[in-house]
Amino acid sequence: LYGKPGDVVHTTTYELPKLGPKQVQIDMAYSPINPADINMLEGKYLVQPELPCVLGNEGVGIIAEIGEEVEGISKGDHVILPFRNQDNWIGLWAETVLSPASEVIVIPKEIPLQQAAMLTINPVTANPTKEQKNRSMPEKDSINKSLLIISLSIPIKISVTKYIKIIEATAVIIKPL
Repeated sequence: LYGKPGDVVHTTTYELPKLGPKQVQIDMAYSPINPADINMLEGKYLVQPELPCVLGNEGVGIIAEIGEEVEGISKGDHVILPFRNQDNWIGLWAETVLSPASEVIVIPKEIPLQQAAMLTINPVTANPTKEQKNRSMPEKDSINKSLLIISLSIPIKISVTKYIKIIEATAVIIKPL
């Protein structure tokens, strides 16, 4: 049931399924509430997971357990989880979540957890929509649009790539040796 957050949100306890061989268990540290979450609660967002569900579009956590086939991720690693569509939804307003290891991004521990919690949705929502682009940009053939990208983090690279597509620009990506 969608509606006003105060009317439709409640807490519950549920048992996590058994950790799969290619999964990680993440103890969530922070999961902010942003406008996309409110839109989901109201049933107005583009992506609507099947109800009932755990919501929470973005967040950061610490790896608590690792499936037996997982490589490159260690207990204690800080991770963020990119936004998911309704077909593989994992809500992050939880104490603990399971995720395929291939879908988490390990981040440096030097990044404060409170800031890391906002690395996946907030940068993307700062991008203009196609409609906004058409109002604010000159005709696509009248200017040469290119962006130089130098060694961005993965969440920011995802955001910049989306922006590049919206403004129909060309990206020149330089990776460090």
